[in-house]
Amino acid sequence: MSNIKLICGIIATRQDNTNSRSCEEFKKEWLKVIEKNNKINDIEFYFLYCDPDVDDISINKLDFTVPGKETKSNIIKKTVCFFKYICKERKDVTHVLRCNLSSFYNFPLLLDKLNTLKMSELVLSSKQSIRGISYPSGCGAVYSMDVIKKIGDYFQEDNYEVVRQGRRIESDDVLVGV
Repeated sequence: MSNIKLICGIIATRQDNTNSRSCEEFKKEWLKVIEKNNKINDIEFYFLYCDPDVDDISINKLDFTVPGKETKSNIIKKTVCFFKYICKERKDVTHVLRCNLSSFYNFPLLLDKLNTLKMSELVLSSKQSIRGISYPSGCGAVYSMDVIKKIGDYFQEDNYEVVRQGRRIESDDVLVGV
């Protein structure tokens, strides 16, 4: 019996661009993964989008959409808004996986691994460093809820810049965990 409740936020895009075909192909693959893992009650999945035509956060089935254009810098906005929503509305969640559309996981194995780890102060990812400042990187990261709350509390509404040691750090799609 698992004590883990995992929500997976998948960075996605709807906008037409040079990658739109591959994005749709990856989303189709994710839908297969979601269908396969729907039998596991401890996991929920959402595609994280920006849309300039919405005025507020919108949640519709598998889509979590925030206002704005799909830009590299808005990847952090989508992530932070998702984290804040989970902290406010989802008290049953123990961990969040934030990953790229092109990254796939063995979810039963991931849940088994999470059951062996501590329930707080957890960031499970590879590690990068910019100017001596470390942050989670790679295809995605799993965070415990206390870390999700710290990340959400760090960012003020409509300001999704990462500043450390008095310096603004350029956006990276996983830099949110700095």
